[in-house]
Amino acid sequence: MISNIRGHGIVVAKFDVVVHHRGHLSYTVAVWAALWVTAPEALLYEYDPAYRRRMAKARRASEQSFGAALRRLRKQRGLRREDFAPALSPKTIARIERGEVLPEHMHGSTWEILAEKLRVRPEEIATF
Repeated sequence: MISNIRGHGIVVAKFDVVVHHRGHLSYTVAVWAALWVTAPEALLYEYDPAYRRRMAKARRASEQSFGAALRRLRKQRGLRREDFAPALSPKTIARIERGEVLPEHMHGSTWEILAEKLRVRPEEIATF
């Protein structure tokens, strides 16, 4: 008997095991086993670095946050985070891109530096 617990990815199976002792049937034992069923994508993500990179790239491309737009624009312009130094540290750029620093909390000078390096108006950054 095999049954699937829907929505939980668990398969429960019952096996009847016949135990022999010195050539004679001694008893039958019911053994229950629970197995975790994993989607192929989860296995690929776990063991294939190229698949992880493709998935991360697709996820970043679909993000709609200000930080994601800044990252796309920076990469489109061929800039590294280090290219904003010394005015803005690479760590600061990374924090903005990850959404740890929200646009409404950025100083006016930060907006100006970003816009100047990226060759856009400050209000255009979020549109990329």
